[in-house]
Amino acid sequence: MKRLRKLFAIIGVTLIIAASGAFGSSIVTKDESSLAPVEAATATTYTQSVNADGFLVNAPDAYEPASTYDTIGLDNPQEMFINTEEVNGVSSDIVYILNNGKTGKFITKMNLSHENPQSTVEHITLPFSYLTKPTGMWIQKIDGIDYLFVCDEDATTRIDTAKFTYKGFIYVAHLQDLSKYSIITEPVVIESSAVINRAPEFGGQDLTRFAPQKISVDKEGKIYIASPSTSSGMILISSSYLKSMKFEKELVSSEFISFFAVNNIEYSMLYYLVKTFGNKKQLEQIEIPEPVGFNNVFVDSKNLVYSMTTKSNDSIATAYPSMTKHKTDGSAIYSIAGNWPVEYTDITVTKDGLVFMAEANGIIAVYGPGGEFIYLFGSDEANKPDIVGFFTLLIAIAVDNQNRIWALDQTRNLLQSFNPTNYTNAIFDAMISFENHEYERSRKAWEEVLTYDELSVFANDGLGKAYYYDLDFDSAAKYFTISKNRSLYSEAFWEIRNSWLQSNLSLIVFIAVGVIAIIAGLAYLFKTIPSLINFKKKVGTVKEKRWYKDLTVGFRLITKPVDTFYELKTNRRGSFLGATLYYILGLIIFTWYMYGKALPFQHFNENTLNAAIVIFGYILVLFIFILSNYLVSAIKDGEGTFMNIYKFTGYSLLPLIICLPIATGVSYVLTLTEQVIMDLLWMLGMYGSIFLIVLGILETHNYTFKQTFWNIVLTIIFMILIVIVCLVVLLMLDQVSMLLESIFKEVKLRAGWY
Repeated sequence: MKRLRKLFAIIGVTLIIAASGAFGSSIVTKDESSLAPVEAATATTYTQSVNADGFLVNAPDAYEPASTYDTIGLDNPQEMFINTEEVNGVSSDIVYILNNGKTGKFITKMNLSHENPQSTVEHITLPFSYLTKPTGMWIQKIDGIDYLFVCDEDATTRIDTAKFTYKGFIYVAHLQDLSKYSIITEPVVIESSAVINRAPEFGGQDLTRFAPQKISVDKEGKIYIASPSTSSGMILISSSYLKSMKFEKELVSSEFISFFAVNNIEYSMLYYLVKTFGNKKQLEQIEIPEPVGFNNVFVDSKNLVYSMTTKSNDSIATAYPSMTKHKTDGSAIYSIAGNWPVEYTDITVTKDGLVFMAEANGIIAVYGPGGEFIYLFGSDEANKPDIVGFFTLLIAIAVDNQNRIWALDQTRNLLQSFNPTNYTNAIFDAMISFENHEYERSRKAWEEVLTYDELSVFANDGLGKAYYYDLDFDSAAKYFTISKNRSLYSEAFWEIRNSWLQSNLSLIVFIAVGVIAIIAGLAYLFKTIPSLINFKKKVGTVKEKRWYKDLTVGFRLITKPVDTFYELKTNRRGSFLGATLYYILGLIIFTWYMYGKALPFQHFNENTLNAAIVIFGYILVLFIFILSNYLVSAIKDGEGTFMNIYKFTGYSLLPLIICLPIATGVSYVLTLTEQVIMDLLWMLGMYGSIFLIVLGILETHNYTFKQTFWNIVLTIIFMILIVIVCLVVLLMLDQVSMLLESIFKEVKLRAGWY
């Protein structure tokens, strides 16, 4: 099967080339863990980052497990929020954990800034009416008051006067006195202070639509709701509810603003065909998938919204990013692609814009303010032992003001903290300094990161950016080369090139004039000096030699294609050796073009594409074409022989042989803004060679245009059939080899040959 997989890879490149427990009081620390039979630090030896080619690689430890709180009375924890509060005149990080278990529905509160957080644990019962399944929680300070928001997707009550059953509640309470609360029901559309109707897809007797699972609130009091069953998108509720609240356990209608954002869907090709050529009735018969609803939401300190799609719809999973950072109008600032079927459970964002995402299997991924992937750590191994830092079901994470990560394991009912290492602190310092335009501090921090990991992509890229904005373009280009940041390298190179041209313009003009003068002088001398005239005549006699004609057929083919194809067919020009040299030269140049261009235009290297695959693919395409065209021409009465096809195909490669070295060379003086020149050279080479090959088929086989067209079509079909036959044969051989190997092992076992 390994050989088969390799063959698939070769074919792919070929086609490209061609086209917790009860309440308690114990703390488990890094040194005295009752859970970990091994050292806790082993939990973070799984830190991985990406290299310049986009592959995951091992990185220095990002976080170290600190304390494990497994007996603080957690009972099926759902959500966690860290709030900054004044405690005895000291600013402290207070964690609130929403629990929904057998022992009741309550909030666990703990002071994370205390030297002994365990001693500060409180359990606050939620006194909310109709509370059934609380899953989301948020704390927000509005007008100097800390409000607690809890959403319950299953809470239900019937209001007889309205003869309507409400399902899905949001509770809003004073954080310091939960008995003062109000209940927000499903949103309604309000116009001119009059209730018009219930918001789209929430109302009527359909109780499946409004199911608030996660909630986030901005500084103005606007509520963002992730309701997975609401396919129209994320629900945005106005802050007007605050004016009508008396916090006397009453139900309050909320004003629906809009669906803030929605996941796009990918329509099938059938849908587009019917929409274009069919009628309305036919279009209605096509099943159109609904967008997947959002599963989580987070509002950062700047009121920017982050949405999460934590589970996929199998039919259209690739359409959804796992996380998107939105502008105020709901459009995307950036998105992080989903790694399906991974289930992302939670997201938290620091005041500096650092993004932390949790996967259910226990992996935590960290991203920069601009969505740059920094690293991930943890393990997704199936039967993980009880090692500190590993999780059975990582349901929620939060980050305090010291950049410590706090993570909840819903299955094991424990709270685990992680302390950032010096490596992580240096990275965060560098990124935050850069965002604050402190480029010198950012540069020093990135240099510290390189002492831990000298090949770090984001460190080299960060250094490049710091130098770039400090106008040191030479240093910037150096580091962008290591990080393979093609776009910024191109911009830095443009500045370097522009500066060089301004400094050396007079020299360039002098050299150009000198070269023209030398050429003109030599032309004059070869026309006037007898010895040079005789030398020119002797050189002219070489052109009449057969070996010279065989080597230069390609150039004659470009200027006089019809005559040259006839001469190749009648063996007046060209030879097997000459054509073979063109094939070899084409292979060398094509391989050089694939790997030898300047950084802005170079997308392959030995790590991403093995040179053996490129070489074998080049040879395979040409061989299969020659063989297929010969077989088709033999069936369709073509006059060309196998050798004729071999020769004209080889000589037709000259446009590629000419254009690709030029493209490779000029790539070192061009930037991405001049990409059109590279594209033009590639098209001239590729389409020029294809044109000559088509013309060669027409002239060599003595076909009409119609016969040539069908010859090409059948040649392509034969090429596909040959590939399929080769795959089937290799698959059969692989199966036969496995059968023989199993028979041999059985014979050895029965014969006692160990």
